[in-house]
Amino acid sequence: MSQVSCTPIKPAQYVILFFINFFFFVCLFS
Repeated sequence: MSQVSCTPIKPAQYVILFFINFFFFVCLFS
């Protein structure tokens, strides 16, 4: 994760991270 600061984060990466976190919490609380 050290390369995130020097590389521009694309919107697609935000969407992927959002879905990963979303499904993670769904599996946690289901």
